[in-house]
Order: sequence, then C-alpha cells, then structure tokens
Amino acid sequence: MVYVKRRVAHGPMSADVERWALDALNRPVAHLFGHAFLADRLEAPGRHMLWFVGGLRDSRTILPLGLDARLTVRHVIRSTDHLEDGYLSACVQRRRLKDQNVAVFAAVADPACSEYFGFNNLEPILAPALLPAKGLDLTPAALTAALGMRLQSPRRLPDGSDLLSRLIDHAAMLSRRQQIFISYRWREATPFVARLARRLDGAGYTCWWDRWSMSRAVAEGQAASPPPALRGVLEHAIARCAGGIAVRTHGYDHSDWTGLEHDCMLDAHRSRSMAVVDLPLAADGVLPMPVAQCRDLAAADALIERTVDEVRTRLAA
Repeated sequence: MVYVKRRVAHGPMSADVERWALDALNRPVAHLFGHAFLADRLEAPGRHMLWFVGGLRDSRTILPLGLDARLTVRHVIRSTDHLEDGYLSACVQRRRLKDQNVAVFAAVADPACSEYFGFNNLEPILAPALLPAKGLDLTPAALTAALGMRLQSPRRLPDGSDLLSRLIDHAAMLSRRQQIFISYRWREATPFVARLARRLDGAGYTCWWDRWSMSRAVAEGQAASPPPALRGVLEHAIARCAGGIAVRTHGYDHSDWTGLEHDCMLDAHRSRSMAVVDLPLAADGVLPMPVAQCRDLAAADALIERTVDEVRTRLAA
C-alpha cells in the first residue's frame, strides 16, 4: 500500500511525453519510487499489486484519503537500466535532476489488471486497521493527517489479511460505480467541490476532475485557443464519465481551461447523451462566492442536495 500526497494542480501530464501521459490518464502506467527494499520485494517471484491511497489537498480544503488506483506489477525497472519507454525516461530524468545520485525504480503496470478510481472515502476501512485505538476519537482533519502519517512508508498487506480483503471488495464496488466529471475554477470553488464530492460519494458515485490531467498552471498558461493535444487529454478523460457538473462561478467563462472542459462535456452530451448539469440550476446564473467558498454553508448544502437529485434524475432518464 502506497500513500500519494496530491495537490489540486498536479497530475502526470508532461508536454514532451504526451502519448505516454494519455495512457496514464486511462490507467496506471508505472509507479516511480526510491525504496530499494520495495524494488526487491516486487522483483520476488509471484504476483504483486500496489494499492495507492491518495490525499487531495490545497490551501482551501482537505479531502479524506481515498483509493486512487490499483496497479498490478508486470516488472521492475531500475534507473541504471536502459529506458526505451519515453514516459518513464522523462519521469526518471525529472527525479534525478534534484540529485544525480538518487536511485529511482519504476514498477511497470500490467495494463489489463490496473485501474484508476474516482474520488472515494477509504478512511472507514483504513481507520480500524491503522488506528484501532483512537481512530473514532479524532476530528475528520486529524484522522486524515494521522492516517497519512501511518502511510508515509509503503506497507505490506499479507495475503488473506482483513485489510486486503476489504480493499479488494472496495475496489470492486468502485469499478461498478458511475463516474461524474466536475469542472470548476479551483481558485474560486474548491471548498464547494470538496463538499460536493463527499456527497456524491455518499450517494454512490465517484468523482473525477483535473487531478489526472495537465496541471492548471500549465493549462492556464496556454494561448486563447489551446492546442489540440489539450483537448485530446480532456476528451480522453471525460469519456469514462456518465455525467458532468459545471460549477459556474464568476471566472468560469473567462478561463480557457474551464471553457475547454465545458465544451468537451457538451460534445459528450451530444455524441453519447452524457448528463451535464450546470450550477447554479438557473439560466444565466453565476454561483455566488459565499456559496462557492462555503461561507454560506446552508445555501451550499441545499444546492448540493439539489445537484445530486438532478444528476440522479438525468442519469436515470
């Protein structure tokens, strides 16, 4: 089990290795790490699987830890090996820019048995196993921090263990869920989207946003007409979502990135009837900042409940 601390603006996209990054949007391609003991374990005979627990955070909010991905290891590459894979080569080079002497290992995935998952709350499963004595006594933020500390180093899950069994069941449940894409301005609506994601998870959906995409800093630095490659990234990612939600704050229509996200959702709606919900649920409306920032919590929660009902209705139509 591997802990991945994520930030809203980070993802596995790099302009110089576009084809490999597109693969990484669809399923785990590889995991780069610096633990020699983990490389030795993964090279031992047998079938090995990595479970990724991710914590998505920025300065505005912290989401509970979720199961990000399952990667079935095909083989291990060491940084001393010759790297023909462009994606892995670029990743290793970026890692080694900081320290030329650092050892870098890559667990390369078996794509047929590896999968990403949308946002989900894994903490009810993790807490009893990792914090059996005090997990229920902590506040949500403290619980997330405590679990993250317990996962700072990779953990081995023995075959037949209760935690492994529950992870397998949880992953199977997530694979059956419908995914929802959320388009929003992270500077304006992150608290609202975090609350919306939690509610959608409770309603039986998983959420996806730009966490696996090109970083916002790169995307918003593009020209007014983003290159075709960026549209391809979004179309590729949105293709697996049954529905989409656009959180239309004041700056939403003035951003090339969110404009492109919305265009891709509308294209998916026209081509395969993807359910698209614009917030607020009114023509020509803009979501007020007190709601987007959850300063008006009652209004935010009321809108979230109406949104979940609207998504459920449109997906059932």
